[in-house]
Amino acid sequence: MLRIFCVWLFLFNALQGQTIQYFQTASPGDARSWVFLNTDESFLGTMNARWPFERRLDEWDLRIGELSGNIKLRWTNRPDEWEVRLNNEFLTAQPIWNKQYDAWRLQYKDKTYEFSLDNDPEGYLWRLQLGDKDLLLIYNTFLYEYLDWTIDYATDVEDPVVIASVCFLASYYGHDQKP
Repeated sequence: MLRIFCVWLFLFNALQGQTIQYFQTASPGDARSWVFLNTDESFLGTMNARWPFERRLDEWDLRIGELSGNIKLRWTNRPDEWEVRLNNEFLTAQPIWNKQYDAWRLQYKDKTYEFSLDNDPEGYLWRLQLGDKDLLLIYNTFLYEYLDWTIDYATDVEDPVVIASVCFLASYYGHDQKP
């Protein structure tokens, strides 16, 4: 029994170290390339615009640990509906209200999440909810700085595709200045 507990404790600690706690731009002032960091600020992965030199921001490449995927616009005539693929997982994101980018509906498997920007005098504060339950908060690490973000988890969010999606939405729509 003690052996099983020790294995479980090891796996739990290993998985905890892989949780994205921070994300920031890879280069100062360039919002076309992002890195994901854990609680120790160790590198976990990247999110990069696929066509950065063409100034096209409609496709992004993701890499988080051993997981890889992409984010892209779902339709060319709807510039605000996104699909996120991470390994074999698929999620869609669209604004709750047309052309209003402070509240999003995320569809993943049989769940519908809401991701919304709250009014906060200290900067940007995004909230992910499932029903009326808060799952996580994403806020700018420095006052009104949109290039460094921190994630506070209210509960375990087990789906990396959900976390990657909200990181993308916060970085892309979390400020008035587009990359």
